[in-house]
Amino acid sequence: MRKLFILIIGAVLMGSCGQRYEAKDIVRDFLKEQMVTDDYALQFGKLDSTYRINDSIMGDLQKRCATDKLFKQPVKLADYKGIKTKLLLSTKIIMKDDTLRRTFYLDPDLKAKRILAVKEN
Repeated sequence: MRKLFILIIGAVLMGSCGQRYEAKDIVRDFLKEQMVTDDYALQFGKLDSTYRINDSIMGDLQKRCATDKLFKQPVKLADYKGIKTKLLLSTKIIMKDDTLRRTFYLDPDLKAKRILAVKEN
């Protein structure tokens, strides 16, 4: 019984690590395409999920992202409607003279490779 428990815990931990790597790759690709500069380094926080961000809040976050001078305009974000639970990944974007913090909201279906919104922290 104990071996089974350890195997289950190991599988869960490996699955969550795989999700984090996949989410990091999605954010990297988004930044490579959308950033106004390519002179930056990244540090990632933990991958988490939330169901508390409703469509109204997501709409506000997308509008704010549309005026973020960090990104080329228009910013290409995915449709968020109908997605109840979102994944979020906090990120530090380290530039020459500044460190910027952004939280990326992603579609929980990571295979879709969709950024739903970006929040300035």
